[in-house]
Amino acid sequence: MKIALFGYGKMGKLVETIAKQRGHAIIAKGRQPTEIAEADVIIDFSHASSVVDHVRLAIDAGTSIVIGTTGWDQEIDTVKSMVGGSGIGALYCPNFSVGMALFLKLLSKMAPLMKEFPEYDPVGVEFHHNQKKDSPSGSAKKISEIVGGDLAFTSIRCGSIPGKHQVIFDSPVDTITISHEVRNREGFAVGSIKAAEWIIDKQGWHTFNDMVGTLYGAHHSF
Repeated sequence: MKIALFGYGKMGKLVETIAKQRGHAIIAKGRQPTEIAEADVIIDFSHASSVVDHVRLAIDAGTSIVIGTTGWDQEIDTVKSMVGGSGIGALYCPNFSVGMALFLKLLSKMAPLMKEFPEYDPVGVEFHHNQKKDSPSGSAKKISEIVGGDLAFTSIRCGSIPGKHQVIFDSPVDTITISHEVRNREGFAVGSIKAAEWIIDKQGWHTFNDMVGTLYGAHHSF
């Protein structure tokens, strides 16, 4: 598989390393139209302000795109509209960890149950390294959407923490905590490359859950 990278920071470099280990070739690290057109897929870990332009470049080149850049949710409807009918596939995920996909699935099952017990008050907490630009993160927003009820979410940025998310259901007599913690960024890189391998022959808008559900069996209903 021939990959074009948009964004060559820490994640871009890690994607390059893992992609080569999996037998793929990085043929572009930028926005040259001729190079993009030769790629089988684009992986984007760049900047929120560039995502719409990058999707437009992907459409013009007829090349599917995987988007790992976060902080551009206000443009998501625009991008979905652009992708629809364009002939390319686009997959967006703010967190390419399979463990996070499972964490969100558990929450989606748990949240309706917890609403039957109003004495349990939910709160969310996330930890990320001090270079992360968006706060709250895309994952935190998704967690809030799943749990609902105007979930209070605290975002902590410090040190070099790759990522940790907790949802706490607290009552006067006990506490239930569900948590997901990333040990390093490698899982994000592997997940984004798996997404690229999956989207290459697809069209339209997709999420990481679409991919995980396909890879791990439709009966899991992701």
